[in-house]
Amino acid sequence: MEGAPGTSVGKIAETTSFVRPFTEFQKGLTSFGNLIIKVIVLMTVVIFVVNWLLGHALIDSLLFSLAIAVGLTPAIYLFHWIAEKYLGKSAIELHRLYVRRGFQGKKVGYALMQTAIHYGREKHFEWLWLGVWEKNIKAQEFYDKCGFMRFAEHVFWMGDDPQKDWLLKFRL
Repeated sequence: MEGAPGTSVGKIAETTSFVRPFTEFQKGLTSFGNLIIKVIVLMTVVIFVVNWLLGHALIDSLLFSLAIAVGLTPAIYLFHWIAEKYLGKSAIELHRLYVRRGFQGKKVGYALMQTAIHYGREKHFEWLWLGVWEKNIKAQEFYDKCGFMRFAEHVFWMGDDPQKDWLLKFRL
């Protein structure tokens, strides 16, 4: 749109041709959106390959991997947002700690936990946090013995069934 400079039409033309720069919020939102897409693509590929290698049909593997990746990605980032809200930025997540049945009760889990705690302290984090399913009593008892405290909970859906994870924290 063009108009003579100094006229009403010219002023309107100047304002409509002006492109506002992205705000920090818009840049952050775009960056976060790109990160989500990358995570979904990576999860889809990994889950697809594993399922395919396990002998599942190609189309079943693809559809399953897409469903899992799209379903889990928002929950993963929601956990981190909740943890940051309550614990600040100086927190590290213990994502998984599983011990095979034959090794349970032999202090293997405790040794792994001590390694995670040592790592967090060495890297100068203030908190170690994790999520545990509300019905996993054995794991909750273990984390309680290790000194973890519950600080939040999160409901997520497994099909039509609401599931609840408790978020636990340990001061390093």
